[in-house]
Amino acid sequence: MDVLLGLVASHFVCDYTLQSEWTARNKSPRYGTRIWPWVLCAHAMTHAAGTYVVTRSIPCAVAQFVAHAVIDAGKCCGLFGFHFDQCLHLLCAFLIFAVGTAP
Repeated sequence: MDVLLGLVASHFVCDYTLQSEWTARNKSPRYGTRIWPWVLCAHAMTHAAGTYVVTRSIPCAVAQFVAHAVIDAGKCCGLFGFHFDQCLHLLCAFLIFAVGTAP
């Protein structure tokens, strides 16, 4: 359970405490900036780093990077809203815990 708590805490720290207003705005193609893919990748990498610190697993960190980037891109493009975005991120934490820490 320590790993699951760490993954959930890492999500909230990376998505709220460490994400600046500039990052939140510029990771989206809606704002018309050409740097949005780089900003989105940097934000997803922050989540991957948090996942690696908690799990010590490169495959789990890579899965988190891909999942977070895809989910945030969907939200930023208007495919779904904030609450669904957060539910998907927490689902990923549970899946990484279930699959990544299985014996």
